[in-house]
Amino acid sequence: FVVDQAGSYVAQLIVNDGMVDSVADTVVVSAEDSTCVGDHLLIEGEVFFSGTTLCVGYSSITLGEGVVVEAGAGLDLSAPVVRIMSNVVIEKNAVFKVSTIP
Repeated sequence: FVVDQAGSYVAQLIVNDGMVDSVADTVVVSAEDSTCVGDHLLIEGEVFFSGTTLCVGYSSITLGEGVVVEAGAGLDLSAPVVRIMSNVVIEKNAVFKVSTIP
């Protein structure tokens, strides 16, 4: 799922074997910032220093100058068009993922 608002999201899984339900397995996902969702995203001068940030562009994402993904951090870009400009730094042991979506 794509988070479009800050807050806590609860997902619960219950399995049934045709006779009885299992005990629910629950996970809570906290989203602190939803500013990385939009139509045409331009990301410049950002330092991603911990955790994984998911950015979803409905039309495009441009990763501009001054973007740094530090070691231990992750940046996941998902859009129909993703542009990566010069001077973007992805440090060793950082995770950088680009997915094109229709």
